[in-house]
Formats: sequence, C-alpha cells, structure tokens
Amino acid sequence: YVKGEGVEINELIIYVGGKKMSAGAAAPDVDAENFIVDRNFIVAAIARYVKDVHAKDEYYHAMYNSRCQYVDYENKRVLVRDAETQK
Repeated sequence: YVKGEGVEINELIIYVGGKKMSAGAAAPDVDAENFIVDRNFIVAAIARYVKDVHAKDEYYHAMYNSRCQYVDYENKRVLVRDAETQK
C-alpha cells in the first residue's frame, strides 16, 4: 500500500537531547531497504487497506472530511463532526 513512495536512505541519525541514535545501511548480502515516508502517505495507505479489507463489514463506516472531537473509551463512543457542516 505504500510501495513506490518515500526517499531511500543509507544512514539515519537522530539526536534526542544530547544522545545520538544512528542506524546504518544493511550489509550488502542482506535484502533490506530503508525509506523515509511522509506520514500523509502512511495514513492514506492505512485508509486504503482498511477500506479494501473491511468495506463490507457491518461496523465499517468511512467518514472522510470529518473531525474527531472526543473519544469516550469507557463507553466505547466517539464524537465526530462533519468538517463543513459541523453536525
């Protein structure tokens, strides 16, 4: 679902405070690829996957162009509003 997106990288270095974390490329004999992918592509890929797999499920209801206002975990409810009508 994300194939073909992103930028291939050879080495990744992240600094958290004063601590350096790095990850190098895999050994030449290992079949591994490292990519940086924008989160929007990841979210779109997840949405496509969920639609492909669960479109016919009883509880699946796609709600594009909506905003999640509140999640009530204890009562298993989610308050969602349409981004244009606010209803």
